[in-house]
Amino acid sequence: MGTNLVERPQDSTAATTGWLPRFVALLLICSGVFFATLLGIRQVAESFGASGEPAQVIAFEAQIDEWDAVALGNSHVFRHVDPEAIDERMNGAGYPLRSFNLGAHNMSFPELYYLVRRIRALEPKRLRWVLIDLSLAWQIKPKNFATLRVVTWHDVTSGVAAVDLALNSSDPGRLGWPGVRGHLKAFGERLANLGAGVRLVEVLSNSVSSERLKVRKHRGFRALSSDSIARQAKRHRRFLDNLDDYERDVAALRASPPRSVELGAQQRRWLQRLVGDLERDGMNIVFYMAPILSNVSWRVVLESLDIEFDYVGFNDAIKYPELYAVSNRFDFGHLNAAGASVFSQLLADRLIEIRQAGERD
Repeated sequence: MGTNLVERPQDSTAATTGWLPRFVALLLICSGVFFATLLGIRQVAESFGASGEPAQVIAFEAQIDEWDAVALGNSHVFRHVDPEAIDERMNGAGYPLRSFNLGAHNMSFPELYYLVRRIRALEPKRLRWVLIDLSLAWQIKPKNFATLRVVTWHDVTSGVAAVDLALNSSDPGRLGWPGVRGHLKAFGERLANLGAGVRLVEVLSNSVSSERLKVRKHRGFRALSSDSIARQAKRHRRFLDNLDDYERDVAALRASPPRSVELGAQQRRWLQRLVGDLERDGMNIVFYMAPILSNVSWRVVLESLDIEFDYVGFNDAIKYPELYAVSNRFDFGHLNAAGASVFSQLLADRLIEIRQAGERD
């Protein structure tokens, strides 16, 4: 009697799902290779000085253990803080100092926080003074999202800070969801090393060497003068053509009492985090307001944060009339080269006062 062989039906579930583990494994392997390649490109670019960091940052980090003080902020630092003038004043008073200017046009708080974290990671041996101009914005201008500098500072931590401030800041100009999309795009471009190839070619062809030499010579500082590039010269002429308006603005500034700045919970939290990081490294923090045409004051806010700090409001046209003299101004918002020298000496005088007060204590 023959044996009937009954064919068993195939397990359709196993047949249809067996490919999934293999696909996931392949996806993980490809992702690992992709990100390893990106990391390799970044390391090669950085080894040639083509990281996308501004020339100031590269020059500062190349001599990281030579600096005692660093100034951070927007163009009011870049154009106003002359390290040579500060150091000369300090040295003359018996307090040797070597300082550097890390200011940049349109710097926002997330970028400043990125620079502070980058500096701390290098563990500088001598750095003990951090000067921060509080006239900087909390968020970047939308038109700057595509710039290499903005893409460069979009690491995870500063990206999170930027997104948080874009969504939750009490700043009337907060960017909201369009800003979030811009920050995510910048983070993705940083991850993909966008611009690293172009920057590497520039470095290898020495096309950026002259810029870096100039930055190193003046330690990051670049004054505004009437012989600047055409766009800046136009700003200067417009200022001279509207001196009556400027004088009225200065008169209004003199007549108005200081107005305390208002911060939201997110702004306070990120500011406290920044200060806490610097305090843990034993840094002396000097906050100040540049001589702008606004009576805003940060003193009350800083005192409410329960932090150690020193604050100077240079936006006081009565106490610092020389900073508002037409002969020391380049335009409505900035000092010229002569004004920058005066301002830097005043800033140095404040540092001397702090040093002397510390000796008395």
